[in-house]
Amino acid sequence: LETEKIAQISSIFSRKRIAIQLGTGHPSKNWTTSGWTSLIKILLERHPDYGVVLLGGKDDLGTAQDILS
Repeated sequence: LETEKIAQISSIFSRKRIAIQLGTGHPSKNWTTSGWTSLIKILLERHPDYGVVLLGGKDDLGTAQDILS
């Protein structure tokens, strides 16, 4: 690999992350997309050196895609 690509890959893995579990197992406990988006914006404003990782099952894929759009 080129030196630039190695540096880019290294920076991705060395970044601190906040993991967010989207699904709750019970629909009445699930947050709205706008709720998640607001939380993520606040977290990134307060912790700009962190990234966010969205966790969930196949039922949470639509919510994750909405958050990312």
